[in-house]
Amino acid sequence: MAARFQVEIIRLPVRHCVLNPIELAWAGLKSYVRNNNTRFRLNDVHDLALEYLAAVDPQLATSFFAHAMQHEEVFKAADKYVEEEVESLLQNEESGDDDDDDDID
Repeated sequence: MAARFQVEIIRLPVRHCVLNPIELAWAGLKSYVRNNNTRFRLNDVHDLALEYLAAVDPQLATSFFAHAMQHEEVFKAADKYVEEEVESLLQNEESGDDDDDDDID
């Protein structure tokens, strides 16, 4: 169905909620309800949730995605560093380990 409507499905890593824009929306919704819920009635929570959702304009929704993309870039930079720097150091250590073993005997 996704291909039919040209929708790309992106799988997010487990426990990396900072990469999921909906998490910011949920956080905003919970904060809005928490700060404005004075009578603690379920109907009030429902109404407050609708108020918050109505207030989420394209600019705010876009900011959720921009925030996630900023964190994605941080992860990409960290991955690149590990691939280029750390892995090469580990490979150098592994190649040197064989020589160290000969000295011990």
